[in-house]
Amino acid sequence: MRRNGILLLSLLIGLLLFATAWAQEDLPGTHTPDTQQSFHPPQMLGAAPTAVLQTDHDTSPIILADIDASDSCSGATALSQVPGGDTDLTIKDLTVEAGDPALACAWGTPGPDDAQGFHTGWYQFTASEHGLITIDTNGSNYDTVVSVFKDGDPIDGTPICDDLQPVACNDDANGLTSRVQFTAVKGTTYYVQFASWNTGLSGNGELRFALTTESISSLWKPMAGMSEARSRHATAIVGSNIYVIGGQTVDFDPFNLDAEPTLTTRIDKYNTATGNWTSLGNMPSPAPNAGYANTTAAYVNKANNLGGCTSGCIYLPGGYNGGATFDGTHWAYDIAKNQWLEKGNIGHQVGWPNGSNPFAWAVSVTKPDQTGYYLLGGLSSQPAITDTTAIVSDRVYFYRVSDNTWLDNAPDLNTARYGHMAAYVGGKICVIGGIESSGIITPNGECWNPNGGISWKQNIEPLNESRYAAGSAVGPDGKWYIYGGGGYDYQALSTVEVYDPANPDAGWVTLDPTHDLGITDALPPRIWPRGGFVGNYLWAVGGNDSTDFYNRTRISTMERLFVGQHNILLPVLMKSGSSGNDSFAVAPQINFNVTYYKNFDSPLDLYDIFYFDLNTTAAIKVKLRDIPTGTDFNLFLYDDNKFIWGSSQNGGNVKETIDTTLGPGRYYVMVARKGILNTSNYRLIVEK
Repeated sequence: MRRNGILLLSLLIGLLLFATAWAQEDLPGTHTPDTQQSFHPPQMLGAAPTAVLQTDHDTSPIILADIDASDSCSGATALSQVPGGDTDLTIKDLTVEAGDPALACAWGTPGPDDAQGFHTGWYQFTASEHGLITIDTNGSNYDTVVSVFKDGDPIDGTPICDDLQPVACNDDANGLTSRVQFTAVKGTTYYVQFASWNTGLSGNGELRFALTTESISSLWKPMAGMSEARSRHATAIVGSNIYVIGGQTVDFDPFNLDAEPTLTTRIDKYNTATGNWTSLGNMPSPAPNAGYANTTAAYVNKANNLGGCTSGCIYLPGGYNGGATFDGTHWAYDIAKNQWLEKGNIGHQVGWPNGSNPFAWAVSVTKPDQTGYYLLGGLSSQPAITDTTAIVSDRVYFYRVSDNTWLDNAPDLNTARYGHMAAYVGGKICVIGGIESSGIITPNGECWNPNGGISWKQNIEPLNESRYAAGSAVGPDGKWYIYGGGGYDYQALSTVEVYDPANPDAGWVTLDPTHDLGITDALPPRIWPRGGFVGNYLWAVGGNDSTDFYNRTRISTMERLFVGQHNILLPVLMKSGSSGNDSFAVAPQINFNVTYYKNFDSPLDLYDIFYFDLNTTAAIKVKLRDIPTGTDFNLFLYDDNKFIWGSSQNGGNVKETIDTTLGPGRYYVMVARKGILNTSNYRLIVEK
């Protein structure tokens, strides 16, 4: 692989090079429709093989090295120094392999072969800690696309490069360069692909990239933990109290039918106002000292006419209590009396969903009028998680408190699932995520309107990340929060996603990484966090980590997150990572024969992009005038698929003009800055 050994110029030297003013003359633009190479000012200082890059997201310089990329994913070059990057990689000898993934975030269609792009190079690195990773190609001289992947299933034995799971992707962030940002999990190996958007390079494309890391300070605050660590437990919130019921105190191999965990019968109460824990004794169980796990709890604030529950009850519809089957006993905890009552169960009243066996892994949702609760989905067979022959329920039951009656007249789910999340949100009952009968961990959901709806509708957007056994709660703002849980690879997730029923088209939005649940070794990401909202605080109680894949460590930690109007929702995976008008995706429209005055306002503000629409074939003249003294601006004209129709690249601050005839369509005007920053206005006009 060839290297360009040319010394990189510093910005200080650039001051001298551009000190002379150029004459202002109208010159015709140079039309180069066979060239799609972008032009970028030097951003690095020093000489190969090392260089220093100053970036806008890190105040300290990043030391870059001369690191060859691999032409294939399977041989991806290891980045031994993180943060770090590459100074000057010539890409013309890099090729596209048949197995290279399609560029999901690409603007337009970059290539004929499933949008794979061209000249793909691969690197890999393993995160040494949880943190925010930023990768940018600022300083590269061609149209880059950056994609980040990880192993799609770490236990199935499939080669990683045949099972890549997308993590982040970006085409244009700053002009034609790219920038991705994502939260890395300690110990996870990430594969980074750099691709060229096009093959028509005039000369050698030179890749420069920087990978930086940033520690994250979580907004979750640790509180008084449980005296006994547990996972797969149930919780219910009553006023300012959080009730924690049952669960596992020693985890086990979730893929082994013969392995059994240690269960607990404990019920504890945490007062969020005082920060004190109170033990409420033990709940009954058909199996001595077995307790219940993989279950759910619902608080219904209404008395039962058959006796008890004068101040409301917490209902627990059975669950896993040891062995290879589930127990279907229906329990009610009378809060006022600190007493457990046995209620009617589904099997006796309407029959189990598969005809013979009780089930677990279901989710309860209390009806807003407090007349009872719904029980949705579930699993009737063991083992769980990866068993593709699992007996999974699509049934929806309703328990009516007033007469201790189970009803099965609600419509079935469209997709049977277990380990999912559910909530009463926006006037509907919605389910999301979980594990399907095929063993697939899904991001998809569906909703049903219990006030007249005849069926479930897939009218809720999928989660950004497939997950199961996550925390789930509706906040005082009416939004639905999903936090933690296990991902597609059975590893614990840290991210928090939010759905606003008032803006359903926005789908699920991932909160910025400071809202992640578990970003340190002491407070790791977790599966099975339970909890909910008390006032404006979202609580996470217990769960288990995934550090040791087959021996999960249960967690005693309690954490809370303040959820207020100040929260800024940022999507983690962005098609365009830019702000302002630095990329095609965010370009503003300009009108014909109108003069626009614009400027560049920061050292890394290198591009301004605008668009206009043509309805018929017309002669077009694009003029760039009043280029500030001591600078060098160039002018480019693209169509909607980034095909370049013209450019004007006069040296210094000489006027730039593109004069051409265009057919109907959308076109983009790019003003590219080289040299020093001058914040004075330039003048742009598109004449028709």
